[in-house]
Amino acid sequence: MKNHWLAVIVLFLVAGAWGASFTIVKSVLTRIPPEPFIVLRFTIAGIVLLAVALTSRKLPRSALRPGLILGALVFSGYWLQTRGLMSISPSRSAFLTGLYVVMVPFCDRLLYAKRIAARAWIGCVLAAGGTTLLIGGIDARAGSATSSPSSAPFASRCTWFCRRNTARPRPRSDLRRCR
Repeated sequence: MKNHWLAVIVLFLVAGAWGASFTIVKSVLTRIPPEPFIVLRFTIAGIVLLAVALTSRKLPRSALRPGLILGALVFSGYWLQTRGLMSISPSRSAFLTGLYVVMVPFCDRLLYAKRIAARAWIGCVLAAGGTTLLIGGIDARAGSATSSPSSAPFASRCTWFCRRNTARPRPRSDLRRCR
């Protein structure tokens, strides 16, 4: 029971940090254009991850290509999201970006021809409708038009990553990361 509450607390902290990041990035964008900001952000993250990988000595050459593909998907998602954030509110951007969850089944269909179950269609329609209500309706401003497509690379990344990691037999604990 103690682990359950710890997990709930950590989940709230992570969600809070994710939500706060939109406000922080919006503030940063008043001082620096999005492209240098994203390049700096990804360069720092790349250096940290490379240092961790080199010190752990667990970076096989076979991880390079998938890493570049995932990196390109994440970069394009963040670029679209940050571009859109320049002209819409952080909360609107967060909700539009969060639509990537709704898009995952469609990416699975598009990339792997997987059949989408009826309950997934219903869930996607309800989630998209709920998000539309939460953000105050559909908006044709440029920021919304840029932030909405940012969810596609994020959804593609989830689909591709999970499909790649479940294609090879792994211990049960590793499979839980994809859910």
